[in-house]
Amino acid sequence: MFNWYRNEKGSVMVSVLIMGLVAAVLGAGIGIVGLNNKKQVEQETNSVRAHYYAKSGVEVAMGLIISNYDSNEGISDSILDQWFYGGIDTGFTKDENNPPDHNISFRISLDDTKSNLIIESWGYVRRGDRVVVGMESVGYMIDYAELKEIIGGSTGGSGGVPMALFAENGIVMTGGISIIGTVATNSTKADAVVFGDNY
Repeated sequence: MFNWYRNEKGSVMVSVLIMGLVAAVLGAGIGIVGLNNKKQVEQETNSVRAHYYAKSGVEVAMGLIISNYDSNEGISDSILDQWFYGGIDTGFTKDENNPPDHNISFRISLDDTKSNLIIESWGYVRRGDRVVVGMESVGYMIDYAELKEIIGGSTGGSGGVPMALFAENGIVMTGGISIIGTVATNSTKADAVVFGDNY
C-alpha cells in the first residue's frame, strides 16, 4: 500500500508540471497576440494620419495654385514641377531639410497635353527620431480649362472653389465657436472667413 501512495504522489507532480506548462504556453500566446494587435493598431493609426496629411497637402496645393494664378498668364511657372515640403504648422518651402522632418510633400504639374493639372501629395508620420512610421499618398487631377473658369477673376470660396479653414489644435463648437492655436485658410478673398458675435 505504501508503494501505491508513493506512485500517486509522483503522478500529481507530473500533472501539476503539465498544467503549469500549458498555462505558460497559453499565457505566452495571449501576450504575443496582444503585442501583435497593438502593433497593428499603431500601424493603422499612422496610416490614417499620413493619409490626412496627404489630403491636407492637396488643400495647401490648391491654395497655392489659386494665389499664384494670373488671369492673363495662368498658373505661375514658379510653382510647377517642384516639390514643396513642410507641415500645416510650419509652412512650406522648396528645400527639404536634412534630415527630413516634414509631414507633407507635394508637387503641382501639368500633364503632357497641358490640359490637366496634377497634384501629387505625400503624408508622413514620423517618430521622435524623424524615422517615417507611416506614409500615404493622394493624387488629384484637375481639368485646367475648368480650373480657369472656376477661378475666373475671383478667388477664395466663390465660383465653386473649395475653401478650407485649418486650426493647429482644434475648432471647438459648443454654442459658439472657439479656435485654439494657429489658424490658416486657403482663401485669398477678403472677408471670406469672419469671426464675430453674429457668425
